[in-house]
Amino acid sequence: LIEIPNEIRKLKKLKYLDLFENNLMQLPKEIGKLTNLNHLDVGCNQIDMLPKEFEKLTKLQMISLYNNQLKILPEVFKNLKDLTKLDLSCNEIEAIPNELYELENLNVLIASNNNISFISKQIENLSKLTELELANNHIKELPQEIGNLTKLIKLDLAENQINQFPKGIEKLKNLEIIEFRKNQLSKVPSEIKQLRNLKRLDLSKNNLIKLPKEIVELNLVISSDEFDLDDYDINIYDNPMSEEYKNILLSHDKELILKYY
Repeated sequence: LIEIPNEIRKLKKLKYLDLFENNLMQLPKEIGKLTNLNHLDVGCNQIDMLPKEFEKLTKLQMISLYNNQLKILPEVFKNLKDLTKLDLSCNEIEAIPNELYELENLNVLIASNNNISFISKQIENLSKLTELELANNHIKELPQEIGNLTKLIKLDLAENQINQFPKGIEKLKNLEIIEFRKNQLSKVPSEIKQLRNLKRLDLSKNNLIKLPKEIVELNLVISSDEFDLDDYDINIYDNPMSEEYKNILLSHDKELILKYY
C-alpha cells in the first residue's frame, strides 16, 4: 500500500486502524475525519510528516509511528489528551516538542533510536508514565524533575552520553528496570539502595571503577557476562574495574564485598 484513499473519511465509526509495514509516505488530511479512532499503527512506513488534521483525532489512546522518517514533530499532539501510549522509536526526531509534555495521561513513551539530545524539565508533567524509553539518542543529562515520575517502572537510557545518574532517581520507588548500558557513567549514587523494587540494572559498557557498597542492600545478583543479558540482576560487563574487585562482586558474598570498602 503506497497511499490511503481519500474515501477513508467515510469510515467515521472506525476505532482501530493498522497500516503497519507498508510503503506509505504520508497520511491524507482526510484521516482527520476518523474522530472515533482510538488505535493507530502506521509503523514501518516512510512517513516524514503528519497532516494538521491529525490533531482532530482526540479519542486516540495508542499511536505507533515506529520506524518512519519523522524529523520534526508538529503541534498536532496537543489535543490528543486521551493518549496513553506513544511509540516514536526509529525515526530521525531531534527534539521532543513542548506539546508532547502536555499529554498528562501518557503511560508509555517510546522514543528510542532517534537524534534527541535534550529532555526538558517539563517531563515531570507526564506524571502517569510507567515506561520511558529513550535509548540510542544523544542525551547527555536528564533533568532532576524526572524524579517526580513516581509511577515509573521502566527507564531505558541505554546508548546515550550520560555521565551521571539523574538527581532524585531515588524517589522512583516503583522502578523495576533501569537500562544504562553504553553510557559514560563513572559513579552510581549510594541512594540506589532506596529502589527496593529494582529487578534489573544494566550498567555494562560504562566507566565504572566501583559500585557503592550500598548496592548489596538490593539483594541482586551481579554478572559480568556479555552474553547473559537477559538472566542477570545487575550487569557490570566492560567497565574498568580491577579484576580483584570484580571477582569480589561476583562472589555474591555480602560480607566480603563490604569488607573491601
